[in-house]
Amino acid sequence: MARTLGAATALGVLAVLSASCHPRAAVDGERAHARVVHQVRVGPRIPGTATHDSVGRWIAAEVERLGGRVELQTFLDSTLGRPTPMTNVIGRFGPASGRRIALLAHWDSRPWSDRDPDSTRHAEPMPGANDGASGVAVLLEIAELMHQKAPAVGVELVFLDGEDLGTASNPDGYCRGSRIYAARARREDLLAGFVFDMIGDRDLSIS
Repeated sequence: MARTLGAATALGVLAVLSASCHPRAAVDGERAHARVVHQVRVGPRIPGTATHDSVGRWIAAEVERLGGRVELQTFLDSTLGRPTPMTNVIGRFGPASGRRIALLAHWDSRPWSDRDPDSTRHAEPMPGANDGASGVAVLLEIAELMHQKAPAVGVELVFLDGEDLGTASNPDGYCRGSRIYAARARREDLLAGFVFDMIGDRDLSIS
């Protein structure tokens, strides 16, 4: 999934939400890191597997626990060579109607390590700590802030599925969930969308 959110913009979104939700709200880095660790320990989040489904249920439960209105946007996709059920998990906070912003991350992980320098590991699934789990952790941390006080403008936290299934020979395999979300979204009142992806690098540099 392409990295489309600059680091400064990401921090700005968090700061604005933190200030608007609660005057003493703060991002908890240890809590966010623990959520990354949890996802990796469960296992690869490859669509069609038990570990994938387990993490999807966990995300939905976390959003609901924090007061979000959860929608499970299900769809079938054949990128992996067979019809595979996938699910975008959407958590809505703030006003139920009117203007809103969307904050997006993908929660599936890549089935292959095809860019690993060690070619003997190309068939191994990626752990997906940075590529997937880091964005999920940030969105859940934003949910923590909105749990303390609902935002004045509607916010959709969109956890996309089926985003990382493409290859060099099949680029159409990428962004399956985001295409479904875009096709079904109420665009007339969507002010902006921000994608949080691969933001867990030790020395993060995004242009």
